[in-house]
Amino acid sequence: MPGRAPRILGIDEFASRKGRTCGTVLADIETSRPVDPLPDGETATVAGWLREHPGAEIVCRDRFMIFTKTIRQAVPDALDVADRWHLLQNALRGSAPGWAPNPAGRCTGSARVAVTRAGRA
Repeated sequence: MPGRAPRILGIDEFASRKGRTCGTVLADIETSRPVDPLPDGETATVAGWLREHPGAEIVCRDRFMIFTKTIRQAVPDALDVADRWHLLQNALRGSAPGWAPNPAGRCTGSARVAVTRAGRA
């Protein structure tokens, strides 16, 4: 049987060239180390890895909806968390309500980290 997933697992897509998504990287958030690269970000690929590597209690992801759906399907008891970096990045682009960059380049306003139990609305 393959190894267990880290307790806190990070999922993000990566590109070998700017503008081209090529795969998905899985990382151990507690150790800040990569766990496994996957060849794509397809639901079946990521869900398959999650099912073969049980143990993730918290899954930290960007706001890519495919990852949200995959987590709900493959690890329904895991806590699904939108990571801070991507929330801040979206805020700086003006896509997050309640956030606005000030002239010094810092965000003002308050934000709620998107934390849900996978499988629940």
